Amino acid sequence: MIISVILMVILMIMLIAFSVVVSPWIIYVLTLTMLYIPMLTVQSKDRSKTNILLAINIL
Repeated sequence: MIISVILMVILMIMLIAFSVVVSPWIIYVLTLTMLYIPMLTVQSKDRSKTNILLAINIL
């Protein structure tokens, strides 16, 4: 009984941590695509790729 309760708690913590870690990344990727779709049309593709890589490397 105690082991199963501990396992349930660990699973809950893992799920919460997973959602906390993933949800900012989803928002970040969406904002990046929203920002870089207009920039791709304006700038050259190589320049925007380096900007995306720099933005990823900042995190």
